[in-house]
Amino acid sequence: MNDITASLVLISVTMVFLIGLQPVLSLQDYWTTNHPGWSHMYLYATGVFSAVIGVLFLLRRRIWAKYINLDMQEEYSPASAAKSSTVSYRARNGNTRKASEVKYPDVYYTATRPASVNIKPMLRLSTEIQSFVDRIDKYTDHLEQILQQKTTELSKNKHELDLLLGQLLPPTIALSFSNGQRVQPATFECVTVYFSDIVGYTTITDQSTALEMVEFLNTIYRITDRIVERYDAYKMETIGDADLIASGIPTPNGSKHATELAGFSLDMINAYTDFRLPHRPSETAQIRIGLHSGKCMAGIVGSRIPKYCLFGEAVSTAAKLEATSEPSKIHVSPTTAEIITKSGGFSLQKRGAVKFKNGKSAETFWLLGREN
Repeated sequence: MNDITASLVLISVTMVFLIGLQPVLSLQDYWTTNHPGWSHMYLYATGVFSAVIGVLFLLRRRIWAKYINLDMQEEYSPASAAKSSTVSYRARNGNTRKASEVKYPDVYYTATRPASVNIKPMLRLSTEIQSFVDRIDKYTDHLEQILQQKTTELSKNKHELDLLLGQLLPPTIALSFSNGQRVQPATFECVTVYFSDIVGYTTITDQSTALEMVEFLNTIYRITDRIVERYDAYKMETIGDADLIASGIPTPNGSKHATELAGFSLDMINAYTDFRLPHRPSETAQIRIGLHSGKCMAGIVGSRIPKYCLFGEAVSTAAKLEATSEPSKIHVSPTTAEIITKSGGFSLQKRGAVKFKNGKSAETFWLLGREN
């Protein structure tokens, strides 16, 4: 019997009792006669007591849970339930007692079937989210490919830039410049400077077209670049037919700078011995060279097109020696001749006194060649 049926039965009994209460009161005289001390008030009390019992019956679950302090939470797992049928309950005060120790009434659990749920919108939303995630993955993969491609292009461009800087600047200076370091100007106490030009260059220019001059200059530039790579020297500057080359900068090399450029100068004279003008095969070209060892300064000039420039007394003296030189000859200053003589390996010949810009005259020499 469930709670509703029991409550209906109790209410029916109470109603029958109230309806039949009037005939019972007619027996009051008989009841009081045989039982003195009893009155009809006791009968009313009996009816009230019955009603209270019915209400308590309806509220028995709440009263039980409130005063017995039990939570209807079973402390067992399916595995433990399979081993033992004993169920323990935990009271709100933390005490745990077994079911055998607690007189707990039968509890009936009722279950209702949940209302039907339309899952189509949720499935549609899940599909849209998955599609969005797939598009994000494809876009991420595409970005990674673009990033890798751009990184490769950047590395390639940086390599080409480093090569270009290596042609414009000395290797050590180019490395510092590409790394963003400021290259400070420096003073060198003793370096050797090479200065040369082509004899009759102005006449050749007047008698040639622009295309012929470009082809001619490219030919002599390739000769110079090929030979300078063999020595510890750096091609500082080229203006038309004039070359400015130095040894001992930016990295000092002791006293080797004089012998390095002495050997380079002899190779240049030999290269021009059989040289013919590209557009005039019957004509030859000759160069004259000046060498001087002394003090000079160097530094990077310019930011958009940086240039490693050399200036000072050594440059002007080498230019003076080249101007007073002769075709296919190497004019050497006294300081350079002294260093070459100490190092050995080259033959020199006195040329005579030459007056320089400071008004002083000095004995100069011709560099004839290497000693056997």
